[in-house]
Amino acid sequence: MKRILLGAILFCSATAANATAPTPAGCTSPEKRGWYIAVPVDDGSDAAMQRDVRLFSYEYTMKGLGEPSLRCGEVPAQAYRFTWDPSFWPTVSVRAWKDAHGTAWVSATSLQLMNAPDAKGPPERSTCPAARALKPAEWSRIEAVFNALQIIPEADPGMGGLDGESWDLESSVDGQQRLLTRWQPEEPAVRRAGAVMMRLGGCEIHRRL
Repeated sequence: MKRILLGAILFCSATAANATAPTPAGCTSPEKRGWYIAVPVDDGSDAAMQRDVRLFSYEYTMKGLGEPSLRCGEVPAQAYRFTWDPSFWPTVSVRAWKDAHGTAWVSATSLQLMNAPDAKGPPERSTCPAARALKPAEWSRIEAVFNALQIIPEADPGMGGLDGESWDLESSVDGQQRLLTRWQPEEPAVRRAGAVMMRLGGCEIHRRL
C-alpha cells in the first residue's frame, strides 16, 4: 500500500530559515526527520498524529524518488514541486526552480513500482524527459498557479483511500515553505496547478490530469 490511510489529509505549512542559510536547524542530514518538511510540535492530538504520519509518508516518497529538499542544504530561493501519487500507477514528481544565475528549470522523475516479473498491468515507472530550461512565460505560469493556492483553506475534508490518488503541491519562496496535500482533489486551483506542472514535466502517464 503506497499511502497510509488517514482520518483526514491535512494542509500543513512550515516556515523554514531564510533561504540564504544553507542548513536550517534540524537539517544536518537527509536521513533525519525535518530534512524535507519542518516537523510540527506534537501536542498529543489526533490531528497532530495524522499530520505527522502524512509528513513521514511524504518524506519517504521524496527519498524514494531521489528528490532534493526545498529547505535544507543548498536550496534555491524559489522552487515549486508537484507530486502525483496514484494508487496503482507509478508516482511522478515535477520540480521547477531558479538557479543562482536566475535561469528557471524543470525536472521530473518517477518512482518505480514493485511489480512481479510476470505482472500484466501498469508500467514499472513513467518515462520522464531530461531536465530543461523553462521559458519566461512557462515560469510565470507556474508562479501564477501556485500563488492561487494561497487562498485555499487549510482544512481538508478529504479522506485517504486505497483506490484513488494523492496530490502534493510544495513551494519554497525566500525561505517560506508550504505543503498542500489533497486526496482526490476537487478544488479548481489545486487541479490547475497539478496539471500545469505535469504538462511542463513531460512525463508519459496513463491519463491526463
